[in-house]
Amino acid sequence: MSTFVEVEDQLIGPVVLDLQPTVVEVFRARDGAFRRVHLAPMHLEVQGPNKKGFYDVVFSMWGNLVTYVTVDGDGYALLHPWLEQVLARQAELRS
Repeated sequence: MSTFVEVEDQLIGPVVLDLQPTVVEVFRARDGAFRRVHLAPMHLEVQGPNKKGFYDVVFSMWGNLVTYVTVDGDGYALLHPWLEQVLARQAELRS
């Protein structure tokens, strides 16, 4: 399985999420910004679908929001297997 996935964020456009050995990196194509989330302290939460059918995938550390991605159902279908891979890697790091 690939270590990265590209999805269309409903608010900011194309986003690439990349799983590295100890971090997740989130790159926004429109403005070139990125966020790095360390896996060991990371909390991952999926909210949704909301009444418009969108999912919010929220990455936080130590109770502080780091970043989130808002995707439609098709985007979440692409993202879900990657998220499972992230959680498996996180479990390895925590064991």
